[in-house]
Amino acid sequence: MGHYPIKCIRCSHIMSNETVLFDTQDAGLKMTEMLNADRGEAVQRDFAPEAPVEAAPTAARSIWDDDDDDDFGESAQAGQSVSTLSRFMTLSAIHKFCETNQLDPCEPKWQQIYVTPDFRTDDPSDLLVGVTFQKEKGGSKVYASRRFCPVCGCELPQLSGSMPTYNLTVMGTSSSGKTVYLCALNWLLSQSEGRLPYNANITCVSANKANNDLVNRSRALFTQGLLPGTTQIVLTEPLTIQMTFRSGDQIKKCLVAMADMRGEDLVAQDGENLIMKGDYFSRADGFMLLVSPMNMPYIKSLLPESGVDAADVNVHQTLMSNINEYILPFFANGVIGAPCAIMMSKSDILMQNAGRLGIPLSNAVVAAEPQYRYTGTYFQNQDRGTRTIVNCDTPLYHFLKNAFSRSYFTSFSSLGNNVSIGEDERGNQRVQNPHLLHPIRVVDPIIYLLMSLGFLPPYYQMEAGPQYARANEEILVKWMQEHL
Repeated sequence: MGHYPIKCIRCSHIMSNETVLFDTQDAGLKMTEMLNADRGEAVQRDFAPEAPVEAAPTAARSIWDDDDDDDFGESAQAGQSVSTLSRFMTLSAIHKFCETNQLDPCEPKWQQIYVTPDFRTDDPSDLLVGVTFQKEKGGSKVYASRRFCPVCGCELPQLSGSMPTYNLTVMGTSSSGKTVYLCALNWLLSQSEGRLPYNANITCVSANKANNDLVNRSRALFTQGLLPGTTQIVLTEPLTIQMTFRSGDQIKKCLVAMADMRGEDLVAQDGENLIMKGDYFSRADGFMLLVSPMNMPYIKSLLPESGVDAADVNVHQTLMSNINEYILPFFANGVIGAPCAIMMSKSDILMQNAGRLGIPLSNAVVAAEPQYRYTGTYFQNQDRGTRTIVNCDTPLYHFLKNAFSRSYFTSFSSLGNNVSIGEDERGNQRVQNPHLLHPIRVVDPIIYLLMSLGFLPPYYQMEAGPQYARANEEILVKWMQEHL
């Protein structure tokens, strides 16, 4: 019993039932009173319907905005008065407000959670998910359920605390393909494309209404071919999805929040925004670092007609300098120990030009997909093949493998082969033949990270074939005992 850590999807701050904030202004009527209102019975509302509702503190804001909400918690808690109703209040503050103003006692709503063995907790209490209270004497009771982080003001997903939350930081230079990748990942998982060995799979649904724009653009990409804009426009908060792992009658769920970091900040000459966000990096559960082959001088020299991904041909030198100077100091010994998927994007370009680039057709990056995916051999071949290609930029390769001590190298293509891109009559970038969209290994990085974090079974310890069946079963049974 108990509940999972209530973790902010933006700043990774861990909250308790006592410190999480409720939005009292946006509180709605209790369900019974709403039903009475539907039946035509009079319901006394405690606010004027025409009164404008103050925007939530996170509206249209991003984790990487220059102006932080760092003073949100201080103003929301220290400045509270028990005699007046503040916009954001803890349960105890709402209780004191009701007591001071001689209102009916507030009623907290608790949700019973069964915590799995891998998330042991010393807090046996149920999860606080809402509070019912009066705003004024004789007024109808309202129910506040929107919870906010007291540190940065980010609204929490409704499911926070009812399942584990993993915060991933998505990094990559401009034009490395982060936006299209996140759209492709969201689409594939929502279409049940996360197939795993032994008839298991993972699926996802959006767990944050701030993701609606990206979800809609993801659908537009795969149904109409319309390419999305930059991530900072379509994703103002971390992309937060509920992952569901199914294996037979076993089900396990979690929240995965993927915070996109502005590519411009990663290669900015001054690095000012990076040092302001360094503490966020140090609290991430994992990293996804996208590297475009077209930013590698050797590959670019052999494929000059494929276009330039970055204006600065030395973009990786700036990337390394900024990570080294502004990010690594926030980590012990200057090394990032959280699991990291280093992802070579646009692998379709490498497949189409393997001969010109001298890439052996046996290299897993350009080879046909094997019959058995997600085995030890599969992950090893992908890692080895991608490392070989990244090593075309030797300084970059050695820097990444040393800076990210738990790195797994892989490659992907968000759109796949055989697609052509052009402009429509409105000037929008569009895939001309969306029916041919066939993403390659888009789901692999998230599979690796979820295995490393313990949410998925360690498929990288298993092999395909009847001779491995008994050993694989022992691995699965042990994992289920520890994690389900």
